[in-house]
Amino acid sequence: MKKLTLVVLAVVAFFVACQKEVSSVKDAKNPVKSGVVTTSQIPGITFLKDGYPYPNITNNSFGANDGIGWFLDLNALAGSYKSTSTQGATSSLGGEELYCGGIKTVNMLAGQNILMGTLTYANDADNLYITYTTNPDWYMSEIHLYVGTLAGTPKSGGGTAVPGKFPIKSTFTSSTLAQSVTYTIPLSNVPASGFIIAAHSSVLRVDTDGDVVTKETAWAAGPRFTSTKNWATYVVGQLGDCAPPPPPPGFTSNQSTK
Repeated sequence: MKKLTLVVLAVVAFFVACQKEVSSVKDAKNPVKSGVVTTSQIPGITFLKDGYPYPNITNNSFGANDGIGWFLDLNALAGSYKSTSTQGATSSLGGEELYCGGIKTVNMLAGQNILMGTLTYANDADNLYITYTTNPDWYMSEIHLYVGTLAGTPKSGGGTAVPGKFPIKSTFTSSTLAQSVTYTIPLSNVPASGFIIAAHSSVLRVDTDGDVVTKETAWAAGPRFTSTKNWATYVVGQLGDCAPPPPPPGFTSNQSTK
């Protein structure tokens, strides 16, 4: 009887060890474990969070629940790679001279009328660059982005924009909350006939102790999709002209060869 008991215990221990091994393999293959997940239905998208690239852009399903409580460990946030990047309302796009037509800036509003950051966008000859940037006491837990025609915006039957169906989405955990995120979108995926930018985010405002004082949704300011109670808004996008500037007055072609 004693031998039988020992055999049973050995078999149970073996199965438990196997289960742990399988679980660890699954975790290693699960991008959610990194704390940042970005999905995109648009090919060629690249993604920077606080100045650092995240290659794990997948086409996985997307969950809407941020799972973040009402307290943040600010020391944990400050102790990550995030602390080496510029935070606050400063876009990471760099100088205006890098782009065709400079950089355009739009306010990001939380709860309809609270300024919590900015949306900046610009283009060169190949790509459109879009950056979400928060003020120092705001963090993003979720981002939804649509760039395309107004008619093609994912909407409900009543015409309300549905952020959860936007083609570009990112989620962050309590230890990877974002204050600056940049998406690079090939111009081949931007309608040449005109486009809008629908930029949505789930945001949190914290005090100096790390207490979350509010959770809101935020949109880049602009016209509303509908005139109903839903306040979802969009930006009418404008691409900068990448044609070379005209020659100065009095310039002749002969002068260019001298």
